[in-house]
Amino acid sequence: MEWGTFQPFARGHSSIGTNDHEPWSFGKEAEGMVKHLIELRYQLLPYIYTVFVDASEKGLHVNQPMVVAYPEDATACRCEDEFMVGESLLVAPVLDPGTDHRAVYLPEGNWYHLETGCSYQGKQWHLVEVPLGKPAVFVKADTILPMHPVRPHTQGTEPEASFLDIWPSAKWQGVLVEDDGITKNYLKGEEARFSFDGEMNDNQVTLNISIPKGSYRSARKSWVLRLHEFKKEILSAQLEGKKLSFVMENSIGIITVPAEAKSLSVVIELAK
Repeated sequence: MEWGTFQPFARGHSSIGTNDHEPWSFGKEAEGMVKHLIELRYQLLPYIYTVFVDASEKGLHVNQPMVVAYPEDATACRCEDEFMVGESLLVAPVLDPGTDHRAVYLPEGNWYHLETGCSYQGKQWHLVEVPLGKPAVFVKADTILPMHPVRPHTQGTEPEASFLDIWPSAKWQGVLVEDDGITKNYLKGEEARFSFDGEMNDNQVTLNISIPKGSYRSARKSWVLRLHEFKKEILSAQLEGKKLSFVMENSIGIITVPAEAKSLSVVIELAK
């Protein structure tokens, strides 16, 4: 399930005449771990959906072998048990039973463990803890990662808030593509394409959200910026000169921005 969570097609069930595969078939402890993994996938669906759109237009893999993602990196090209999901997430699955550590090679740049927030330097190997139910998944530091709140299914009312997750970096960028998820009306322009960018210096963070391209509009009422692993205190946040409220939860800075139908620029002042 750790591996399957990050596959393009992921499901866990069984058919007549086979062993049970449903999450609750292996006891309460395993069920809880699998529930956590499924919820993680649901949170990542905005990013995964965008990766699918990119793959359909460019002919790339949704999941890329390291040799495809980093052909100029000789070490990465020899890593046959790691893969990329899009350009921003690296997954190093556990393939042997009873394993609680594994060696992970990270390409050039800075990387953060998606769940623990621990930072890692690229172009080198790392010995990483991989307790059962906590897969080794890393996000590139220069990524603005679009995510959704946990929800039980994708039908019905859309989330009214979308998360934009960032980790310390000199610059960031990201993309989000949305449509109704059902019809092919996106071929008629009924979609929304957002681009995100930002930069950071010693005491200031700037994040920009573009005006969406296309006619589709989701039920979103706000963007929730989540600043992970920033060691400096947030002093203030402003949107076009207007103050924004912010809170700290589990060492994550959270800033809510109204989802207005125009380009947005958020300026965040950090303590020196």
